[in-house]
Amino acid sequence: MGSLTHDFLTESFLFRDDLLAEQFKSVPDSELENELRLYRDFCLSREAELFSEIGSHPSDLTVFAGLESVSIEHLMQSALYLHQYVINDLLVPLAQEKSEYSEAIRKLQGFKPESLDRQDLVRRLSFLKQITPMVAAGFVNLLPASMAFEPPKELPLLASENYFEDVLPSRLLAFFREHVQVESLRKGEDGWYTTGRLFPCRGLAIHFKGHSRNPAAIYNYLDITRMDKTEEEHRLSFAAELPVTPLHPNF
Repeated sequence: MGSLTHDFLTESFLFRDDLLAEQFKSVPDSELENELRLYRDFCLSREAELFSEIGSHPSDLTVFAGLESVSIEHLMQSALYLHQYVINDLLVPLAQEKSEYSEAIRKLQGFKPESLDRQDLVRRLSFLKQITPMVAAGFVNLLPASMAFEPPKELPLLASENYFEDVLPSRLLAFFREHVQVESLRKGEDGWYTTGRLFPCRGLAIHFKGHSRNPAAIYNYLDITRMDKTEEEHRLSFAAELPVTPLHPNF
């Protein structure tokens, strides 16, 4: 094979045609999640070798797609003009360990616990199987690029007296303010829903004009009911609740 990633997958049940056809219905979630963790650990342990597969290519006609999705048709067309196409590994993010904080916030917001989306998994695996000849030929390489954008296990608490006005150049800050779109959210049985309007509430959706990436960033205003901090360990723990009553307009 042309890539270490596909060497692993061809030996894994993740690439079995019969299991893909049934969307892994005969495989328990725990077994699927464990196999994805093994794959992620394998990629991270061989990260230097994965990069060397790209750096050792004799041609400069190489494109890195970043985190954007790439179609089979696009790769086939690109093969006429490029010598190498590097894409983000689609499986590594599926085995990302969930932090206690993110799980607690999801529960507080009323979202259901995250579960493995088998249909999405099959879609990703089917794509990886389709590009096997391209990988074997050395045209396509996979990198765990999404790792660079994963949050740290422990989130730092930052404060600013001017609400971080000095973090960005004034012209860039003005650009964001000009293009920002803020909508109030309403709480539903399964989560939060955009309203297309702005009114006093406990949840906001923020996105930007002309930006196609979804979903929007969601922010909730919580009421802190308890706070404990340890100076020597620089740690802060707190309890919070999310009331159904909206904030006062003059808040």
